[in-house]
Amino acid sequence: MSITQAANGTYVVSVSFGTDPVTGKRRRKKKQGIRSMASAREVEKEMMRTSVDRLFNQETVTFDELFERYVNRVKIHIKPSYLQSQRAVYKRYIQTFFVNADIKRLTSEHIRDFQEWLTEERDLSNNTNNKTLIELKLILDVAVEEKVIVENPCIGVKKLKIERKKMEFYTPDEFHAFTKLIHLPEEFDWYVLFSLLFFSGLRVGELCALDWSDLDFKRKELTVSKSVFRRGGVDIITPPKSKASNRRISLNQGMIALLLQWREQQQELFKHDLALDWSEDTPMFQATLIRRNKHTIRMRYKRICKRDPTMKQIRIHDFRHSHVALLIDQETEYTIIKERLGHASIVTTIDTYGHLFPNKQRETADALDKFF
Repeated sequence: MSITQAANGTYVVSVSFGTDPVTGKRRRKKKQGIRSMASAREVEKEMMRTSVDRLFNQETVTFDELFERYVNRVKIHIKPSYLQSQRAVYKRYIQTFFVNADIKRLTSEHIRDFQEWLTEERDLSNNTNNKTLIELKLILDVAVEEKVIVENPCIGVKKLKIERKKMEFYTPDEFHAFTKLIHLPEEFDWYVLFSLLFFSGLRVGELCALDWSDLDFKRKELTVSKSVFRRGGVDIITPPKSKASNRRISLNQGMIALLLQWREQQQELFKHDLALDWSEDTPMFQATLIRRNKHTIRMRYKRICKRDPTMKQIRIHDFRHSHVALLIDQETEYTIIKERLGHASIVTTIDTYGHLFPNKQRETADALDKFF
């Protein structure tokens, strides 16, 4: 019975709202201190009416349907590779946790439960946890815009604290120690590839997308205008990460000499071993029937490092950091580093690499003495 009388003679109305859509616990709402049975019945009717209106007057939408609506809105604005990663995050985490959830009943408490689940049950880092929550919020923003829910339950849920990890990179000596392990004659192209990563700061997707037509040997310049990722066994060519990523990178003479040498070897390889036509549009580092990709580069790097158990191992993306560390050691200005990396803003460059720059406070302070 939903109406009971308290010891002091007033009435209590307790209405069940079913089970929690995520936790499965029973949910009830109470109102106390009602003076008469008639008033209690009116309160009961209003509570029941509100409950029914909230649960059934709006369109019922599943998370899968909502996600597809979100995809349809954003797919023309983001890169296919990013959309692919969002689909993976949705299926692996969001869909798994909210599989039977009623979107209209979600609260910020459920979002915090999801946050905790990502950390404790899926062992995600705080950074990945926060990125997953951002995607969930974007999906639920669509529900708000389409009036399925009134407010996004992600609002007010605090991000987890992220501690900056020590940036890993190769010093020139460490890089040369690594390249000494690439000693087989048939691995010369790998030597050139890793050297270009180290001496250019290219993103690996940008490097994999390079054709010979992107290199101007006379000007010693590399034009970066595309990136590539592999999906379902097919190479997908896309624009680079941002507008600023369309850029030209000047290369040193030693790097140009290596590329020329590999170019000649690749032409012979195509003619005699692969029976393929070579042209200026040939992928720069293709040495088999297919273009190289992030996975094959990562696997080769690990195989090379195994030749020396003491070899320091970094991520492939850390070759980009290594290039910046080299430039900073050469006292290169922020603006030049920004241009070489293709950052959209100097703020990105400073926020990412500012801690690598030497502290010149003492030098600056001493220089002020001449004004006394």
